[in-house]
Amino acid sequence: MSTDLDLTESEQRRSLIAIIAAIGVAGAGFGLSTPLLSLMLDRAGHPGAIIGIFAAVPALSTLLFSSFVPALMRRFGTVGALALFFAIMMVSLLLFMLSDSIWLWFALRFVLGLAFTGLFVATEIWINLIATEKTRGRTLGIYAASLSGGFAVGAGLLAVVGQQGWLGVFVAIGVLALAVVPLILARDIAPEAPPADGKGAVLPYLTAAPAAMMAAFVFGAVEMGILNLLPVYGERAGLLPAAAAIMLMVAAAGNVVCQIPLGMLADRIDRQKVLLGCAVVGTIAAVLIPLTLGIPWLLYPILFVFGGIIVGLYTIGLTRMGERFQGGQIAGANAAFITMYGAGALVGPPLSGVAMDLWDPTGLMLILGSFCGIYAVLVFARQHRKQSLTGPSP
Repeated sequence: MSTDLDLTESEQRRSLIAIIAAIGVAGAGFGLSTPLLSLMLDRAGHPGAIIGIFAAVPALSTLLFSSFVPALMRRFGTVGALALFFAIMMVSLLLFMLSDSIWLWFALRFVLGLAFTGLFVATEIWINLIATEKTRGRTLGIYAASLSGGFAVGAGLLAVVGQQGWLGVFVAIGVLALAVVPLILARDIAPEAPPADGKGAVLPYLTAAPAAMMAAFVFGAVEMGILNLLPVYGERAGLLPAAAAIMLMVAAAGNVVCQIPLGMLADRIDRQKVLLGCAVVGTIAAVLIPLTLGIPWLLYPILFVFGGIIVGLYTIGLTRMGERFQGGQIAGANAAFITMYGAGALVGPPLSGVAMDLWDPTGLMLILGSFCGIYAVLVFARQHRKQSLTGPSP
C-alpha cells in the first residue's frame, strides 16, 4: 500500500468502506439521471444519432480532463477535490432546466462529464492506494458491486418517479448530496494522491498493460451504450416504457451480483484469462438478446449475465492495472485507465445510435457485441503469443 497516511488495519477498512459507500450512493444518482436525460431527448423527437452523440459528450470530457485529476487531488486534498466534483454535478443538473436548447444541453453534459471523470479517477486512486495485493480483486469487486448497485437503485427510481418532467432530476441531485456525507466523515483517513511519476500520457501504460487498458475502452463503449440506449432500444422494440426500464434494472442487477465473485476469481487465477472469458460471454449475450426479446424468462437471465460480465471487464481490468503499477505510477495509471474508458465511451454511443437508426433497433446489440468480440480476439491472440514465447506453465 502506498499512502502518506499511517493507517491501522481498522482505519484502512473504514477508509475503504467510506469511499465504497460514497460511490454506491453516487451510482444511484447516475443511474437515475443518465437514462432520464436520454429518454427526454427521445421524447422531444431527436433521432438516435443525436441521443448517441449526447451520451458520448462526457467521454470527451474524460479524454481532456482525466490526466489533470491527480494534480487537483494534490492541490485540494482527496476529499476536497471529490466534494468539488459532486458540487459541479449537482449544479449542472439544476441548470438543465434553464432551456430546451440542445446546444445548452450539450454544454452542460460536457461540464457534467468533467465532474464524473474527476469522481471516478479520484475514487479509484483512493481504493488502489488502500487495497492490498492479496485482496485487490475482491476489494475492487465490492467497489464495482456498490457502484452497480447504485445504478440498479437509480434505474428503479426511474421507474418510480417517471420518465417525464423534472422530479427525477431533483431526486438525483438529492442523492448526490447524500454521497458526500461518508467522504466528510472519512476526511482524516483518506489517502492523498502520490507525486506524479512523470509519464503523463496514455501510451506508456497502454503498452505496459494492453489487456487491462483495452478492457476499460471496451467497457466504456458497451456500458455507455447500455446505460443511455437500452431503455430506448426496449421501447423501439415494442416494449412498454416500464418494461424497457426493467431491462436496465435487470442488467444493473447483474452488475451487482457478478462483481464480487469475479473479483475473487481474479485473486486466484490469471486475470487476463478472466478478461477473455468476460469478452466471450459478452459477445454471446449480445447475439442472444434480440432473439429473446419476446421471451422474458430467457431475456432477463441473459441481460443479467450481460450486465455483470460487461462491468466485469472494468473490475478485472482495474484489478490488473493495480497489480501491474505501484506507488507513484498508480495515479497516472488510473488516469490513463479512465482516459481509455472515455475513449470507448466517446465512440460507443454514437456508433450505437447510428446503428439503431440503420437497423432499428437491433443495431444496438450488433455494435455492442462487435466490441466484445473484437476484444476477445485481441486478448486471445496476446495470450497465445505470450504462451508461445514462454512455453506452457508448469
